Amino acid sequence: MIFQNGLEVFRDNGQSQIGGDYKDYIFTDSGSIIIRIEGIHSPSILAEESVSVFGDIENEQQR
Repeated sequence: MIFQNGLEVFRDNGQSQIGGDYKDYIFTDSGSIIIRIEGIHSPSILAEESVSVFGDIENEQQR
């Protein structure tokens, strides 16, 4: 799950195998981001990481 500025902006209910799973997501706005991974080994275990996204996208092709 990805939250931006307190709102959920992306959710994937997929299942990852050993080695990881990768998703591309393009942020259209600057702000605080929380990335949450739920169901690690059991439904009650999760991990969160907080980062900030900032900058201006001047060219639509860069998105």
